[in-house]
Amino acid sequence: MAKTTVNSWQVDVAAGAATQQAPVEIEVTDQPVTSRTEAVQVLPLISGDDAPILGPGSDAIESALGIDLVDIALSAGLTGAVGESLPIPSAGARLVLMGVGTATPDECRRAAAFLVRQLHTAEEVVTTLASLGGDDVLAAVVEGLVLARPTFSMKSQEAALLGRVVLAECSADRTVLAHAIAVAHAAALARALATVPSNLKSPA
Repeated sequence: MAKTTVNSWQVDVAAGAATQQAPVEIEVTDQPVTSRTEAVQVLPLISGDDAPILGPGSDAIESALGIDLVDIALSAGLTGAVGESLPIPSAGARLVLMGVGTATPDECRRAAAFLVRQLHTAEEVVTTLASLGGDDVLAAVVEGLVLARPTFSMKSQEAALLGRVVLAECSADRTVLAHAIAVAHAAALARALATVPSNLKSPA
């Protein structure tokens, strides 16, 4: 099993003065989406000419649950547009369809960011979003996940935040993945340094 885990980071701030929302932890694996039974499973829903199209991992889930996810999506009025999401009642709260538009890198980036914000109370989410394309889609998804939420808040306590996103069924080139992570985390660090007030930042 190939697996890569990306840990979060934080900028040092004065103790008790503020909180930070560190980027979500990302794990990349070639295992199927169904391998994480305790996680919220998110299936991409792609816009089609006549009906939305299910993304990778859907066949195994439909077979296991005995349901037609496209029919469910159509009944709910989903088209696959970015920003659409639908929890599947027959799977409890552990399966969600999420629109990705036509699955361009930009749309996948926006869908990844929407996932982090929409499912912010989940401990772990597993999705095949990064399997919708090549290296450009993988990089876009990583950027969307890392930059999805603010890195700094003056609130003394944080609300519940999504802890980890597992990118399943993804055989990523390690060089491409490392570059995407470095770019996304550099942008997140720059944002944090710009938004944390100077009197709270550590000189280190």
